[in-house]
Amino acid sequence: MVKKPTKDKVPSTVARRRAGGSSPVAPSSKGVKSVAASALSTVSSRSRTDLVSSHGKKRRRTASMEDSVTLPRADYEALIETAEANKALRAYHATRDEESFPEEVVNAILDGANPIRVWREYRGLKQNELAAGIGVSKSHLSEVESGKGNLSVPVLSALADALEVDMEMLVPHPR
Repeated sequence: MVKKPTKDKVPSTVARRRAGGSSPVAPSSKGVKSVAASALSTVSSRSRTDLVSSHGKKRRRTASMEDSVTLPRADYEALIETAEANKALRAYHATRDEESFPEEVVNAILDGANPIRVWREYRGLKQNELAAGIGVSKSHLSEVESGKGNLSVPVLSALADALEVDMEMLVPHPR
């Protein structure tokens, strides 16, 4: 038969604490729980609302936690992918009226080919057609394309207009 504790027995830990006494820490798990409970009971009610639980651990709430959100990695990656797609779409809309060029054209110029020849061939023009269109001889255009002849600024401007590119795109870049 189990006897019920009477009031004249040793007061409980909580009763001793309320009375201003100290409570002994017992090595049992009950004692550890009572220490944790006493630690929480000594925290003011204002501070207690500032504590948040994180996987069973208590920590203080900070201003950055007020604005943070936790979400699954798959949702995070989907948000990142959507943001990148939106960035690419904005870039497309910003440049959709501009002409794009095949990789072969860009690579040929980067590899050192004469830009005037590359652009002429890309536009499907023959040397004599381009030369007649800008008012120079075919032999002069051939010399310029081979790197032996020089161009004046007005002729370079006419070439740029005929090839539908900016003038700086026709100037060979040193390697």
